[in-house]
Amino acid sequence: MKFSITSPDELPEVVSSVLKMLNTNSLSFITLSGDLGAGKTTFVQALGKTLGITESVVSPTFMIEQRYSIKNHERFKKLIHLDSYRLSGDGEFKNIGLDVSLSDPSNLVCLEWPEMMEKFVATQKHIHIAIAEKEGVREISIAAVLQ
Repeated sequence: MKFSITSPDELPEVVSSVLKMLNTNSLSFITLSGDLGAGKTTFVQALGKTLGITESVVSPTFMIEQRYSIKNHERFKKLIHLDSYRLSGDGEFKNIGLDVSLSDPSNLVCLEWPEMMEKFVATQKHIHIAIAEKEGVREISIAAVLQ
């Protein structure tokens, strides 16, 4: 599935499609790839807003992880937003507790920079979102990885 958007105001349609894919495939893990500034955190912010999170969803780059409570959603109780940009590779996923977070199906886990933990991510069912920006247009490609 692909979307071309020119404004963050167009993200709710994309988020809605992703949530449908998560529900259809019983998934609770999203990976987001793209260059710095492509819109990975902006996507997670739109996702949080759609899920009813009222606090500011911020980039986890320096904290590695941010957690937000989700109220009044039938499936998800917590949004966990991770950024693996500063990690040194696959061995660190246990240090940040990614495997534990993924073991609870009421957690919706979003991981930016999955390339940094490629071997671990390759073993997980997830929705992969790739975002590329060119001349003010963001191309968003979404695929379910169900190996």
